Amino acid sequence: MISGPRILAALCLCALACVCQTANKQSQPSSRQTTLKDVLSWLPNDTETLIGANGPYRFPDLDQRSDDDATQPELTSTELELQMRSLPLALFGLKNGILQKGLKDRMVSFAVEGSRHFRPPTGLGEMLYEGCAIAILASATSLDRESFMNSAANSATRFEEIAGVRTAVFEERLEEDVWTIFVAFPRSNIVLAATNEDYLRTVLERMGGNTGPRALPEALPEWKYANTRAPLWGLRHYQKLEASSDPTSPFAEAAEFADDLAVGLTFSFEPAVRRTATVVYLSANKNSRQLFQDYLGGADADSASPREFQIRFREPAPGVLEGSATLSLKEMSYRFIFGLMGMLGHAIYL
Repeated sequence: MISGPRILAALCLCALACVCQTANKQSQPSSRQTTLKDVLSWLPNDTETLIGANGPYRFPDLDQRSDDDATQPELTSTELELQMRSLPLALFGLKNGILQKGLKDRMVSFAVEGSRHFRPPTGLGEMLYEGCAIAILASATSLDRESFMNSAANSATRFEEIAGVRTAVFEERLEEDVWTIFVAFPRSNIVLAATNEDYLRTVLERMGGNTGPRALPEALPEWKYANTRAPLWGLRHYQKLEASSDPTSPFAEAAEFADDLAVGLTFSFEPAVRRTATVVYLSANKNSRQLFQDYLGGADADSASPREFQIRFREPAPGVLEGSATLSLKEMSYRFIFGLMGMLGHAIYL
């Protein structure tokens, strides 16, 4: 069974070593502000899924559970927004959260995670994947990279030079799989956590000046429906490469929700404004509405099931189905994220 909100993965991926909070006098933050266009030019061109969170906001405590108080069934707008903005930062919650302790309360300008090549875990747990989480801190922030590397010596498996950048490598057993996490500080206000060396190498080489086709080209139809200004947003452009080993791909023979006509999807959350989550699914499949509901676990608003959150549908264009839901109850929010992250390739087996 594939299940569970991705936010729970952040609580399971325990982290690494300590980022010292002392400013690095040898390194100054870049005077030029990093943009989403920059990040897309860094990511490998076969990146399939992108999750982004806009700031500024303080680096969240990935170990904090807002559902600890069972007497409070509803999430406040602040709690909901914090949980949503934590999603692209899940890889920073490693080995007892020591890495995130050094980043906690630093101001995040924005964060992005790119990922590809999804495959099921050996047993339970989150889907394995190749990807990189990128946290761009406020331009006035400077991280002491040398102090981090020194303090990581006792917990890192090894250190490597990848594309000229010293990188700490950590291993963490989660259920039956060993995750390898690469941590690098290519710029004084940017920190990377990656699950795959080749993926990270491409990012670092492109940050260093190498060029190549960007990830998720601007001509893709998904960009027309992507709200990149929302606090949390993302998209997936389904690829047939390696789809056979990815049960979350609609092209896989073993797909839980098969759809040969699927193109991709986008999503956005605006919890502080309307507490609304919106997903746009691109497919010419005449059964796309039912597929949409099955994956997210919600009910059509017209059917009014009291046990399910209600999805409001509209079709902004042929082959484009938009569904939105108002999230308030914790269970409702978790179940929605549960299904959405599965659609994005980050399903959890429970």
